[in-house]
Amino acid sequence: MVGTEKTGGSMSEISEMNEQEKIFLAGAIKVLLLTDGPGQSRELDDLDRIVAGLGFEDFDEHLERFEADVVADTDFEYLARNIFHAPTKALITRILWDLALQKGYASPEDEELIKKIREWWKE
Repeated sequence: MVGTEKTGGSMSEISEMNEQEKIFLAGAIKVLLLTDGPGQSRELDDLDRIVAGLGFEDFDEHLERFEADVVADTDFEYLARNIFHAPTKALITRILWDLALQKGYASPEDEELIKKIREWWKE
């Protein structure tokens, strides 16, 4: 893309995702931030900074759709299993690992969530 600067490659990659992929990514980011329990409010305070850093400009809209559509773990799994593009899966995995490692290490809960998503994708 001429004249567009990429931030770590994520900005244009997120903008190229379809609606379903963006909804899943928004929800997965929130789920990851909430898996740890204590300290989650601090991590949620960082959410705006994280989203801006990713260039996920319509994050709030997609998170609202995630929260409306996903009411059970099976809904989250269904959404994950319906992501088929390998580059999108790789990007989502990379973003989740980057978030999980913000503290310098990934918590067991973070690792379990990412592992579960990758199992659903048969990776």
